[in-house]
Amino acid sequence: MARQMGASHVRSLYIIWVSMYSSWFYRKTHGRRARLALVLLFVLALSAGEAFAKPLTVANIVARLQERYNTINCIEADFEQETRLTALNQRRLAEGRVYFKKPGCMRWDYLRPDKQEIVTDGKTVWIYITAEKRAYRFDAQAYLQSQLTMDFFLGRGDFKKDFVTVMAPESKKARGDFYILTLLPRYTHPQVSEIKLWIKKDTFLIDSILSKDHFSNTTLLHLKGQRINGPLDDHIFAFSPPKGTEVIDR
Repeated sequence: MARQMGASHVRSLYIIWVSMYSSWFYRKTHGRRARLALVLLFVLALSAGEAFAKPLTVANIVARLQERYNTINCIEADFEQETRLTALNQRRLAEGRVYFKKPGCMRWDYLRPDKQEIVTDGKTVWIYITAEKRAYRFDAQAYLQSQLTMDFFLGRGDFKKDFVTVMAPESKKARGDFYILTLLPRYTHPQVSEIKLWIKKDTFLIDSILSKDHFSNTTLLHLKGQRINGPLDDHIFAFSPPKGTEVIDR
């Protein structure tokens, strides 16, 4: 009969049986040895449950990841960003706060090392550099087409359709906390040759993204303290250049 059942059903039946047996055993024998035996039986039950559970395939992980982000309308988080420029042998660090809201709205407030804002309402993208008192204005559609890694958060991405996905070698060293996937764009992208995702196993949220370009430059983005589907007013994604700002159209 077990052959006709799924792994989850067999696991459940086994744990129920062990629980019933341990309860009977405890009532019959009592004492210290009985308590020890009861603990051992529960450990065996949990171990058996793990044995019956099948590890998720890459296809399963991608499907669950897509399903998770289909339910998310907005995200707010702190971020840390590390950029490595191979040719120049440079490493740049930055941090701040980021906001995403579907469809197509986002805001990056860079706080360190230099203050900078990247804001879009889905129609226009503004990049404002505080120290220079200069704002760059872009058409959102053209600008966001180059931001492949942001599609996950803006409701524009389809993991299965847009990428060939494999399990990254680092998965074996993730200590059970993350699924680590390597994503290769199905079509040549001018700025992205490869993306790596660290996905939390318990929440299926993207914890970190490593993006590599065709010159082997990399950008590692780590999101901290993510707040999902909290209220975000639309004014967060509106930008008006401060007085005295030089505006440059791109």
